[in-house]
Amino acid sequence: MFLFVRILVHPRACAERLRARPRWLVTFIVLSLMSIIAYVLTYPYAIQETLSHLPPSAFEADRQAVAQSLQQDLGIRCMFLPVRLIVGWSSFALILFYACKAFGQAVPCRFDQVFSLEVHAEFTTVLAKFSTFAWINLRGTQDGASMQVPFSAAALVHPWNDFPAIALLNSLNIFILWYLVIVIVGVSVLTGFKTGKAFLVVLCVWSVSVLFNIAVLMFMRDGLHLVV
Repeated sequence: MFLFVRILVHPRACAERLRARPRWLVTFIVLSLMSIIAYVLTYPYAIQETLSHLPPSAFEADRQAVAQSLQQDLGIRCMFLPVRLIVGWSSFALILFYACKAFGQAVPCRFDQVFSLEVHAEFTTVLAKFSTFAWINLRGTQDGASMQVPFSAAALVHPWNDFPAIALLNSLNIFILWYLVIVIVGVSVLTGFKTGKAFLVVLCVWSVSVLFNIAVLMFMRDGLHLVV
């Protein structure tokens, strides 16, 4: 069984294995392929959501042009998705690594260990993408919540129109909680931190990452003049 599957239920034992033998390449390849499949499955709904957020002044021809442009970009987006993943995951791991160093001067962990932990833990976010696709097909695109992650705090918010708040609440879901538990346990194993200290370090780094991603999305929204 792949280690990234076992880490879902045995995070401490798997973190011990990654500390002794950091490895991530095969896991990254598998998760990249799974992410591409999930991206292709949910892409039509992402296009629908983008079109629903175009300004009222947009004509039908404009909507068709945007939809056609997005459809043509699918192949390129899929090709560059692994690049986006490795840049994002390695950036998070690097910040987490230095945060651990800052909170403990003599921590024995290395970057390759932290990065291996991060790659394996990202299996939970890949599961979230497939769950989103299943959720869309189960509930449809009612209330504009087409890309809502199931079991997220965003499900409690209506209407679906406050972009910054929705983006934040959508990131608070059961899969992220699962991810955070895995990373917290892993950091505790790799660094020797107590669970409370590992929790604070991981939560701080993850919070900064979420706020940065929301800022990027807001910048894209303003650049594309989307109504959200």
